Amino acid sequence: MLVKARGTIQSVGPAGDRDAAAGPRLPLSRLIHLLMLLQSARYPNARRLAEACGVSRRTIFRDLATLEAAGIRVDYLSDRQGYHVAGPGMLQPTPLEKSESLAILLLSRAGIDDPFGLPRLASSALARLTQALPPVVRDRLVSSSELLADDQAPQFAKDRLELYATILDSLGERKRMKVWSREIEPRDPLTATKLGVYRLTRLRECWALVGHSSFHGGVRMFRVPWLERLELTDEIYVIPPRFRLDRFLARSNRQDRDGSLERVVLRFSQSAALALRDAASAPDGVYQAGPGGSLELVLAVDSFDRILDWLTCYGDEVEVVEPQALRDRVTAWAGALARIHSRDKVEPASSPRQFQE
Repeated sequence: MLVKARGTIQSVGPAGDRDAAAGPRLPLSRLIHLLMLLQSARYPNARRLAEACGVSRRTIFRDLATLEAAGIRVDYLSDRQGYHVAGPGMLQPTPLEKSESLAILLLSRAGIDDPFGLPRLASSALARLTQALPPVVRDRLVSSSELLADDQAPQFAKDRLELYATILDSLGERKRMKVWSREIEPRDPLTATKLGVYRLTRLRECWALVGHSSFHGGVRMFRVPWLERLELTDEIYVIPPRFRLDRFLARSNRQDRDGSLERVVLRFSQSAALALRDAASAPDGVYQAGPGGSLELVLAVDSFDRILDWLTCYGDEVEVVEPQALRDRVTAWAGALARIHSRDKVEPASSPRQFQE
């Protein structure tokens, strides 16, 4: 029998010895794969390890005991509810597959709306990893890179760079931040709180921090564009081991709703319908054929604001079929836009302000 004692996996008693000895001979490939998971995954538990290795949890416990017997200490951390290898890494990095290398290359040049400079860091990491690739794979990767556009990531306001760096420091050191933030709109008053970040996540419209707020006395979401000022503290925080971002977001969506959902039907032109196939930001819904080769998207929303920004990105390539209230919102937006551009041409400012984030 395997038990968790003082954070390590141990075999105890004669029954445990007989169980380990009577089991099937452990494949070396599975032990190596298990060790890689323990070194690279985020504190996997026995169930995740068993699923990744295609065996039972009982076999995983037996494998962990084998690693312990070989002198590889595996600790179980109760606050993370998972395992990891104590001490320095036991395995050297294995060469990347061509597809894996190309995926990193594409992401490093994706030009995503990322104020943290992640594409630049990914590109730097890829340059180091490329040196360890087999010559054939390395040559193919270098050849492929010539076909990709250079990094076109947007430039962000320099006065915000310190804020982004503070967020990354907080994540890496697990230290709380003093946060001064707007709640929803830029005109809202500032709220001051201490935040222990549980997750940095990318929403459809922006990056956001999810964590425990001292002011609110619970887990809250803070959108990065509404953060005015941050200060890193020396206070260490612990993330609850059972916290799950998907559950938090689902619960937040339920709390925002007034109990009713609105049926929305959008009709996209044929050219926009082709673009929708590759649009990761499209909301969930049911697609159906529309008249004249168009495509209709039927979905249920609790707030028009959740889809209005995404909807207007398609300009005259999309029409709101129903409800009338949403048609009126789009009509008002288009009318305001038309009035602005019907004025006489305005002379450009000498140093135009860049709206970023």
